[in-house]
Amino acid sequence: TSLVWEYAVGTGTVTFAASSFGIPGKYSIYLCDNDGYDVLDTLSVTILHSENDRTAYGAKAATVSATMDKGWSQTSATIVPGSDKALTYELYWSTGGKRLEGYSPIATVTHTGCDSFTVDLNDCLFMPDQADGIEVFVVQGSSTPCYASAPDILKVPESQYLFEFQVISDTHISSSSPLNSAHWITALQDMAALSPNSSAIFCVGDNTDLGTQAEYDLLLKNIEEAGVELPPMYYAIGGHDVYTNAYDQEIERFLENLKMESVYYCVDIHGIRFIVLGSDSKVPEGELGTEQLNWLREQLAETDKSKPVFIFHHQPLKETVSGTLYSSDPEIQDWFGLLNSGDELREILSEYPNAIMFSGHTHWAFEMKQPLLYGQGKDATFVNTAAVSYLWSDDDTAVDGSEGYYVEVYEDYILLKGREYTNGDWCAAAQFRIPLNNVDNPITDGSQTTSEPT
Repeated sequence: TSLVWEYAVGTGTVTFAASSFGIPGKYSIYLCDNDGYDVLDTLSVTILHSENDRTAYGAKAATVSATMDKGWSQTSATIVPGSDKALTYELYWSTGGKRLEGYSPIATVTHTGCDSFTVDLNDCLFMPDQADGIEVFVVQGSSTPCYASAPDILKVPESQYLFEFQVISDTHISSSSPLNSAHWITALQDMAALSPNSSAIFCVGDNTDLGTQAEYDLLLKNIEEAGVELPPMYYAIGGHDVYTNAYDQEIERFLENLKMESVYYCVDIHGIRFIVLGSDSKVPEGELGTEQLNWLREQLAETDKSKPVFIFHHQPLKETVSGTLYSSDPEIQDWFGLLNSGDELREILSEYPNAIMFSGHTHWAFEMKQPLLYGQGKDATFVNTAAVSYLWSDDDTAVDGSEGYYVEVYEDYILLKGREYTNGDWCAAAQFRIPLNNVDNPITDGSQTTSEPT
């Protein structure tokens, strides 16, 4: 359902008043073909403040603090409000007292009152090379931004680059959802442009919406329409890929169309093991049978624990990443999977702190709570991959956008870089450095104090 629409006939310009969008925030504009819903182009815009509110609600001051424990960063920002009103504060990376372009907010929080408050940023967050601090921006009014310097320990240290790959999920290709195909094509073009030397792309399930042959035909046609050279692509199976017919029939169609040898398999890339898992039954929450779990134990036993091992499964484990935090929000965060075998899988992975498991299924956007659960060298690390097709929020509402990960492997750490494909921004809330076991940096405190608004 659109908020506002206009017809564009031939060539020309269509103008929308900022007031027609309603409250300040991020919006998407779609150019559709011939009075229908075939998307020709998209544009993302941000309404910073209403046209009539010129009040400066900006923060008075801000402080950024960070600690580093063997490569594991923990960061927070303390903000002194400039007003007692209920306001939305956005935090961005900055450089030289200006917002760093090409990044979405690191965090968005609502606060009421004049008392200072602290925002805890995501664990393992790293600061882009070009950045030197954080901008605190108040969405309401014509507010002056406030800037604070950030500790240099958040910068990524030098390490030998090894290779890179990408991880996406939940493309949900269907003829009834042309926007999903548009997002899929855009994501492929983005990956080809930014990572021409990529070693692989891993697609973590729900590749189609109903698992029909027509949808697989469309998915493969979309790859051709992207018109780019792509690295090898590896697919995991999702609940929607086995939605329509008998499980065995759906599995056969999945394997035949996507040229996969099995629902679960492994590949070694540059000496690193990649393990793809897949549900052994049609139940929506997924289920791994004894045979597959025993196979997983064998594959992990062959790996070198000083090196990372990457694991992919469509449904996440409960109480790990966004959308699965049932104990904190049982009414909304109930999209966890693997109810029948999740505990056993968790127990297996707990013996491999070098394991990083990517999952999809929830569609939770990177900007929501806990996109990553870091194992702290004692457990596996769990990563939510968001979705290419459409996104979801902690408020149980849809979010505009299309997101996935660029992954860079270095000798001492892994860099996960969340990407929003439709507007070409890096997702600042999902820029993570995962230290490897051979990293042994002492705990350091990088507290920094602030700046006044400029």
